[in-house]
Amino acid sequence: MPPLRTRALILLSLTAAVALSACSTQPRKRFRPEFVGADSAVIYVYRPSATLSRRPAEVYLDQRHVGTLTQGTYLPLHVNPGVHHVRAEARASAARRVEVRPSETAYLHLFVRNMGRRITLEETDPDAALDQLAHTSLAQP
Repeated sequence: MPPLRTRALILLSLTAAVALSACSTQPRKRFRPEFVGADSAVIYVYRPSATLSRRPAEVYLDQRHVGTLTQGTYLPLHVNPGVHHVRAEARASAARRVEVRPSETAYLHLFVRNMGRRITLEETDPDAALDQLAHTSLAQP
């Protein structure tokens, strides 16, 4: 059995590690549907945890950076009705043209594979998307 001083140092180290890890993890906001007004629309870009690469993907809406998606996160993009272009970039990039009408919602599933060398954005039907979004958290802007 180690001496008392060694046990105390081990206990102190473990306590500090737990405290630091608790400070570094912020609670994430779980998925909640956004309000869509009569004169607006929402495009959800989401990346479920089951994706095969940990590399973050940068997301752009109409050539403007709107956030970063990691595994298990989503971005709600509030837009005016009409045609929009969504692009995601890791080591490769993928783009999608999305047309939304007033009070409409569109869903784009982001797949990042092969360490970010293969990336796709696929428009998804609402039922499948909402099922997957239920297991995601709001991405940090």
